[in-house]
Amino acid sequence: MASVIGRLGTEGESVQIVLFEQLFIEARRQVSRGLVVSRNVPQMFARKRHAKLVLVCCFALIALTVIPRVRPINPVPPQTQGHVSATHLESTNVRVSSSRSVPASDPALPPVVQGWGGVTIDEVANGQLQPTLQRLNQSGYNGIRIMFSGTVTPCSSGELGSWNPDWFNQAIQEARQYNMWIILDYHSYLDLTNGCQTEWLAFWNLVLSTNWGYDRIVWEPINEPAGLVTVLSSAYQAWITQARTLGDKHWIAVENTMSNGGCNFDPLSLVNCYPVVMDPLNETFLSIHPYLFYDLWSSTTNTYGNCSPSSANTWGNTTAECVADIYNRGMLQASSKYHMPILDTEGGAVYYSCNNVCANPPDTVGTDDASYSYTTFHFIQNLTSLMQSENMGWVWWEAGEGSCCGALDTWGGC
Repeated sequence: MASVIGRLGTEGESVQIVLFEQLFIEARRQVSRGLVVSRNVPQMFARKRHAKLVLVCCFALIALTVIPRVRPINPVPPQTQGHVSATHLESTNVRVSSSRSVPASDPALPPVVQGWGGVTIDEVANGQLQPTLQRLNQSGYNGIRIMFSGTVTPCSSGELGSWNPDWFNQAIQEARQYNMWIILDYHSYLDLTNGCQTEWLAFWNLVLSTNWGYDRIVWEPINEPAGLVTVLSSAYQAWITQARTLGDKHWIAVENTMSNGGCNFDPLSLVNCYPVVMDPLNETFLSIHPYLFYDLWSSTTNTYGNCSPSSANTWGNTTAECVADIYNRGMLQASSKYHMPILDTEGGAVYYSCNNVCANPPDTVGTDDASYSYTTFHFIQNLTSLMQSENMGWVWWEAGEGSCCGALDTWGGC
């Protein structure tokens, strides 16, 4: 029977009908004998009881073939074994897969948001957002991170353009066509430590007071904020309290201090570096931005803890898997401790942490914003596979802010 099952769905419809006939013939033969063979010991059952069992199995096989089958999720392509030229950056580095699909979500469970994050809000105005959403939808993703930063507070980083409510409203209308989640990212860093919290909350008050008419929004109040856990906890709690008081019911993403270098790299530290907040609606995600940066890994700062350079940890797949494993264990334990789901709003395969290319590992592919190395690519492959198996959310950005043109458009072009 296993050989028959292996053929289902791989041949034509007429062949499947023949196979089903063979199954029923086998079922009748087994019923006439009243014999069922288990993996270990032949067991005799009453003929009526056994007939039900065999027929149920047959109908189940029919259902598996007639109903469109769900392919096993393959969130990342097999690791590239040979060298890849820089002209293949888009197909290899940017698109995690062309055939994956996000797991169907149960309304009673937290949403699993998975997609792409290299999008700025002004792409609405220049016409880039619509084809980006279409391409994401066709590839099976359900989420997009849209970024802005300028003119919000005196501490705004200003690197990704200004806020424009009309652009955001248009982005919502375009995302609605594909039932896509939007993570709205205020892409700044220092507002919580440089005396800008009042302006920060005032800006978000205006955003949260607006009825956007769309449920699939995740607010990202600030990107990779600087500050201790106590600072982040207090600021995020003030933000959440304001949002819920205003009647906002959307999901929220709060960031681990590790994303801005404020945490040791081991699972327990990662758990304790998430801000501690209370959300009366229990609609808050925990976020961290996982990267494997060669310049930090190869330095003397021991940035990656037990995965830092040693005789056992050379630059390669073993180190990539070590870093992915620590991120994954930290996220799993944090989700369990705080009873909150995971949505990593950024991460990827870029190999340097600086604003320009400042490190070139021996397995570099490309030296601009869409660059990566075989090791960092294996890292994000491995981490994505782990997170996929655990229904965690991720919105990757396979690029940095480097030598080419700062923030990229979605697919790695300048």
